[in-house]
Amino acid sequence: MVIFIKCYIKFTSNNFFVIDALQADAVNNSTTKAKLCAQNLLEELDANFILATKFLADILSIILALCKVFQSDYVALSDIHQELNKTINSITIKFIGYPDENIDPTLGTHLRDYCTQNSIDIIPNFVKEFAKAMIINL
Repeated sequence: MVIFIKCYIKFTSNNFFVIDALQADAVNNSTTKAKLCAQNLLEELDANFILATKFLADILSIILALCKVFQSDYVALSDIHQELNKTINSITIKFIGYPDENIDPTLGTHLRDYCTQNSIDIIPNFVKEFAKAMIINL
């Protein structure tokens, strides 16, 4: 599981570089052919795909921290309990919020930066639903 999470985090961070490079080429490239190619590739990227990629990078980095607890030579139940609570609180604060207390989710770093750069005010429901499902399965 840990290897999968590490590979996925590596994959998503590589996607950030690809997406950023495409955006730069679509605007700045000197050759028309390369510029058109970059623009066409960017158009094929669905906004929900980009949001999901940013979200997964953020939530999986939180889960990776929890996985590291289980990799140590000695694991105490109190450590597990403390790390589980820390993970649940982090996911809740970042992706669910506390609606009863009028506290909106803060979002993860990658997702928040993308939403800010693209003036996205409404986060798709899959973010909150996936975060809730993740908490239930912890």
